[in-house]
Amino acid sequence: MDLITGTWGNKHNVFDNDVKSPNYHYKNIFRLLKEQEPQKEIGIFSTWLDNRLKLVGEGLPQAGQIIFDYKFDGYELNQSAYQHDLADYYIHRIDERVTNETATCIRTAAPDLSWVYLQYTDDVAHHFGDSEQFNQSVISLDNQIGRMWEAIEYRQNHFHEDWLIIITTDHGRDPTTGREHGHQSDRE
Repeated sequence: MDLITGTWGNKHNVFDNDVKSPNYHYKNIFRLLKEQEPQKEIGIFSTWLDNRLKLVGEGLPQAGQIIFDYKFDGYELNQSAYQHDLADYYIHRIDERVTNETATCIRTAAPDLSWVYLQYTDDVAHHFGDSEQFNQSVISLDNQIGRMWEAIEYRQNHFHEDWLIIITTDHGRDPTTGREHGHQSDRE
């Protein structure tokens, strides 16, 4: 939640994935945009529903009752399409779907502000730490970002739009194994 509000957990009250009581007093970037320019369109593309429903608080009065115009998320709940496995490879398949839906939506609808969350590199790092598996997951992520970038270039070339893309991780890794979160370490 730090990234979308510009504040630390001691203010927005989210410290981990167990989002119990977020403080929506600190407005997120989607709420700020919609309050200033309600006609602007917003999109979210994610493995989890929690990014939309808990972190942003879609539809909640205390979170500004914002509604995403484009939403592609919650695939981790569809276990018939994405059968869960011990190595979390199903998350890679979900990230592929999220990537494809993001690229298609950018080409056809071009939301004014979007959040794309790809999870597989995080899962691989937790399982394998600093490893060849992690390196391969980063290469895969780079390819996924490349496909979304191609959609952005399409918009820039065909519609003369000016786009900004920000790529970041949601946390770093511990300095010893790379398996755990680092908590303000030099490595991060």
